[in-house]
Amino acid sequence: MSDPEASAPPKAAKPRKPRAVEAPGPAPTPAAPQVRKARTTAKAAPRSAPRIAKRPAAPPPLRHYALAEAVEIFIRDALKLLTPKPVKDWRRKLVVRWGRERDQFRNKTPATQKLYGSRFRAPLRRALEEAGVAPQILEAVFEEVRIEREMVAAVNEDYRQTVDGSNRHLARVSGWREILAELTRMLDSTDARFLALGLMGLTGRRFVEVLKFGDFAPVDSALPSGVRVRQKWLVEFSGQAKTRGAEGTMFGKSYVIPVLAPAARILDAFARLRADREGARWAEMTPAKLNSAVNPPFNKLLREYPPIAMRWPPHPTLTLKALRAFYAEACMEAFAPPMTKAPYFARILGHAETQYETALSYMTLSLNEQGASAGMEEIHRLLMERDEAREEGIKAKAEREAAEEAQRLAKAEALAAKRARRAARLALKPPS
Repeated sequence: MSDPEASAPPKAAKPRKPRAVEAPGPAPTPAAPQVRKARTTAKAAPRSAPRIAKRPAAPPPLRHYALAEAVEIFIRDALKLLTPKPVKDWRRKLVVRWGRERDQFRNKTPATQKLYGSRFRAPLRRALEEAGVAPQILEAVFEEVRIEREMVAAVNEDYRQTVDGSNRHLARVSGWREILAELTRMLDSTDARFLALGLMGLTGRRFVEVLKFGDFAPVDSALPSGVRVRQKWLVEFSGQAKTRGAEGTMFGKSYVIPVLAPAARILDAFARLRADREGARWAEMTPAKLNSAVNPPFNKLLREYPPIAMRWPPHPTLTLKALRAFYAEACMEAFAPPMTKAPYFARILGHAETQYETALSYMTLSLNEQGASAGMEEIHRLLMERDEAREEGIKAKAEREAAEEAQRLAKAEALAAKRARRAARLALKPPS
């Protein structure tokens, strides 16, 4: 909205009595008003000619940080330092280069800084390994190219507290069957965006897995008679992302998952997504580019899609990750054998059963009263196991540090004893 004073023309000055502008006291000499006017002009504009007040200059807008391009440039610079063989003083130069890069996003929140750091480290490791950089050099590189440990620890603790808070109450998705029907209808769409959303919701796979890394295949099983039958509600999935090879996860493996629409429709929709011009363009993007340029519009599209948004509870926010949690709950309702949620979620989502924070982060929803009751019992059990595991980890770390300290003291005592023996021999040796 424009400033009224800025848009209105200056008003004509009203005639004023001489005494209205003069200070109390004797009448001034003819030259006095000029002197007084000259003194006051520097302080304020004359009332007969109002001027627009100067507004403070707006701060320059923050420059957009192009993460994907920054990662590519940083990797190129690192390769110059380390291949075909490391240049002289490469470590100091890498520290300086990483420091310059860190300065570009140091004004972000700690959680965003941690996320950006991971966006650099994973592709950098792949590039250096492909270039044949020695393992000891790799280890030294990632001692420098990282986010400060204190900040990472603080972000992880905040995440743990957030998970604890979100698990105190499970949000009820009463219209979950209608949401499933809408996701299934998306499989027939000619719009690649809705095609991808339907696949994410019905297979529970991550955004980057559906758009880039993942692949689906039919599952055949043999009957006792020897006849092979194609499974209607199962597919074989490969291309697990994010877990980075963590022990106990399905990274780098293929495994069978349940699907919430007939497998034949899932496979057909996935083939059409890969053949689509837009889908093919997404598949060629780097993960960093997908996450920075494509992921936000997908989340916005999902949140603003009325047939699903109107049936979603106020909390948690409707996001692609929340859709993955919805998939896990729906599979638990439709397919799960007699078992608790945590191991079943681990099995179908591909993470390790011991990743308590990961399991808890997906336990935010319920579909009915029975599921809510069972879910809260499972959450309480996981929280207890997690806290016990943390205490055991702290105890083990303290014992390890104590053992290392004892070993260091033993070495120091042995060295002191050796020096004392040498000094004693020198003292007994007759002078030459």
